[in-house]
Amino acid sequence: MAQPVSALQSPRSRSDPPVEPARRRLIVALDQDNIANRELVETLGDSVRFYKIGFISLLNDGGLQLLQDLLALGNDIFLDIKIFDVPHTVEVTIGSIAKMKGIRFATVHGDQ
Repeated sequence: MAQPVSALQSPRSRSDPPVEPARRRLIVALDQDNIANRELVETLGDSVRFYKIGFISLLNDGGLQLLQDLLALGNDIFLDIKIFDVPHTVEVTIGSIAKMKGIRFATVHGDQ
């Protein structure tokens, strides 16, 4: 006998991609000073594994270390640093970011 489907769930077909757990889909913005950012990460613990780090947090005291620590713990990162420069520099920058295991997204500004 088939199990009932909750009103909050939709039936999935075998061809649907697997659903990531919420802790991998929720992205928490670390947009405060890095002492507060670290406290937030510690408070959230393993309930969140995906963080957004912006330019200000990255460049403030301890920002690069925070990024390295989050990556070392296996977290995913959205690096929100809004890369904008001549095409070659953007290409090289994105290439460098792509080599960093755990960086899932980065913002790039461009024009035509």
